[in-house]
Amino acid sequence: MKAFLYMGLSALAFSICPLFYAMTMQYTDPLSQGLYVQISITLVAGLLLMFCLKTPLHFIKAIKTLFQMPSAIWISIVLSGITAYIGTLFFLMSLNLMSPAGAAIIMESWPILAIFIAPILIEKKWKPFEPIDFALIILLMLGLIIISAGGAGLSLSNFLNNPLFIFSGNTYEQMFGILCAFLSAFCYAWAGVARPYFVEQLPNDYRVHFFGKARNWKESLFAFWVTAATAIPLALVTVIIFGVDLSPLSNILFPTIGLGLALTSMGCLYALSLTLSDTPNVNFLWYTSPLLAAIWLSLFGFSQITPMLIFGGALIITANVILILKSRKPRLNV
Repeated sequence: MKAFLYMGLSALAFSICPLFYAMTMQYTDPLSQGLYVQISITLVAGLLLMFCLKTPLHFIKAIKTLFQMPSAIWISIVLSGITAYIGTLFFLMSLNLMSPAGAAIIMESWPILAIFIAPILIEKKWKPFEPIDFALIILLMLGLIIISAGGAGLSLSNFLNNPLFIFSGNTYEQMFGILCAFLSAFCYAWAGVARPYFVEQLPNDYRVHFFGKARNWKESLFAFWVTAATAIPLALVTVIIFGVDLSPLSNILFPTIGLGLALTSMGCLYALSLTLSDTPNVNFLWYTSPLLAAIWLSLFGFSQITPMLIFGGALIITANVILILKSRKPRLNV
């Protein structure tokens, strides 16, 4: 049950991110915001990690020792960090090319993709998928679509008349936006699974020496920090090519730090949950995140509670209650 607890906390942390994004989007452009967030999560995660490892010297020694690891480990580190940042760029592109609600729906499907990517990257015995798992996927996605439809201003009757509203319009620009949103979801799913994969590649004596034991939140935080740091050079190159606006920095400093803290907590807890879980469908609990995000946004005046939000949220909560009750029943691995 610890895996479900950590995944729930991860979803809670991520649910605060849209609120911070909404606070900063009015002051800066997406590419500059991407750079600020990348720097923020690296600094926040680094400071937390230094505090957890007790001394800067211990932190530095962990990094120096990591540099002596085989190249395969560093390849997984770099690919994880860069893939996550590219996923952000794809998502920002999709927001400008198609319906924001549609882009959010497609991007938020990444935990579903992670369910199928995890058995490929992480070499361990997973419990087999059952028909009820696929039914829960459909229920969760339906709840997410209904919440996003409400966010786009559709009533329940409008939605029933046009359930494929996210694909409305068939211009080349909109179709490219849909492709970018799918690529964003794939990148986030791959990066999310790649972090625990990288941790599992580390020698056990390294994990015990620096983090006390294997598979705990300290090493998950370390994995998040080192992968985030590797993406900073790419973020810098991106804004150098396309330009960066430094003028609103004072206005977005606080929400950007908050966003960095939320993303750090999310990434650390998500990787730990996936590492501890014996089934990748622990990702289902993630779908409480858009429901909570809508509540935070409404509390701060960026959106409002609607019948569509209540209806979609009820579906997501129902699916997760079924998942948790189901997880308590012992199943035999085959």
